[in-house]
Amino acid sequence: MTMSNAQLLATYPRTRPPLPKAQAAVYEQEYAINRAGSGPLYRAVRGLESWMHRKIASEHTTGAVLELGAGGLTHFPIEQWCDEYDVVEPAADVVKTAEHFGEVGRYWDDYDPFVSDASSGELRYSKIFSVAVLEHLTNLPAVVAASALALTPDGSFQAGIPMEGGALWGASWRLTTGVAYRIRTKASYSELMRHEHINNAAEIVDVINEFFGEVKVSRFPLSGRHVSMYAYICARHPRTKVATSYLRRVGTPDA
Repeated sequence: MTMSNAQLLATYPRTRPPLPKAQAAVYEQEYAINRAGSGPLYRAVRGLESWMHRKIASEHTTGAVLELGAGGLTHFPIEQWCDEYDVVEPAADVVKTAEHFGEVGRYWDDYDPFVSDASSGELRYSKIFSVAVLEHLTNLPAVVAASALALTPDGSFQAGIPMEGGALWGASWRLTTGVAYRIRTKASYSELMRHEHINNAAEIVDVINEFFGEVKVSRFPLSGRHVSMYAYICARHPRTKVATSYLRRVGTPDA
């Protein structure tokens, strides 16, 4: 049975499933390998992910933009038209050592302070975007609601996400990254994915629909849910009253 949006929102905030001891022991090492991976497999993955970056950068946005989960600022060089580039990134060691960090405007080291500041009504962005981030957020609705409040009336909320829950996406990581991970660690990549990917693609789209009046989705390489690897979401017309009501109901985190 399909959940209503109200039922879906009631499942948040979510708790990240703990990793087994064997997984936890190698988690940081594997995280570093994934960030810095330069072999053929990682180059292929980066090549596929570049579709999400290109879709987001194709909208030439002026004014201030905000990247959620900026990582090592790999998107920064292709976002050439904005006047200010702000970021949210909890992995401070990754973003602060990035080549372009000195060119970043405002920096939040966690999502809760951003949600709190956005709720004040003082932030104004022409575009808020993320690449392969929303699937990881345990408090996804709060971040999306805060983003709706932080946008200009004609601004856009954009996201590139993996098609978590789709057949092609599931088969692809099981036969590629999952095999490489098992060879290195002798552990199950499925357990790591359950720990990392808290939200599937359909849930992400439903949450965004709650806080925006217009939501368009395109997929790659084919349009069907089960034959695509990634999705690009572009949402407009923020429903600020709905977002404000939601954040008041669940409580705004302290900065």
